[in-house]
Amino acid sequence: TPYVGWIIKPFAIAIIWLLPRMYLAIPNYGLVIILFALAVKLITMPLSMKSFKSMNAMKELQPKMEELKKKHKNNPQALNQEMMKLYKTHGVNPMSGCLPMLPQMPLFFALFSVFRSTILLRDAPFVWFIDDLSRRASSFTDPYIVLVVIMIGAQYISQKLTMASSQQNKMFMYIMPLFMGFIFYRFAAGLVLYWACFS
Repeated sequence: TPYVGWIIKPFAIAIIWLLPRMYLAIPNYGLVIILFALAVKLITMPLSMKSFKSMNAMKELQPKMEELKKKHKNNPQALNQEMMKLYKTHGVNPMSGCLPMLPQMPLFFALFSVFRSTILLRDAPFVWFIDDLSRRASSFTDPYIVLVVIMIGAQYISQKLTMASSQQNKMFMYIMPLFMGFIFYRFAAGLVLYWACFS
């Protein structure tokens, strides 16, 4: 939609301006993307720390939450009320885990748009056999799939360190990285590298 394009455009312009200037200092777009991802991570660190604290609090509340689920298994309305009361008592916001993702989304779509429509990464080598960061893995046997596997591993470890350990979350920890990997293997190697580093 026009509104989405309007939100993404400033990010895309900033990326097109910044990355070539970083490349002048570090003539390897793979390293530029890694440093860019780390810089974004540092900028969003306050949100990430808030999210991390919330996730830790959720981990500590997990036994109490399981007790409430057993106690009100036949009364979803009472369960919701008790859960809200529990969150309020302990000052936990279950939605704060999503905070670091909010500023990431327009930036991610801007990166996707830039890497897809510009020649910025065309024939740009990184390391070893990765000699074109604008290329994607053409199949599951393509050597470029290595970047996707690294990204899946990074996302799994990240979720394992931050998410509360419940049966539902365990399933999410396995399924979500694989789902993201299935989507990302169709994207440019530069974008996969960015998301792996950010994860």
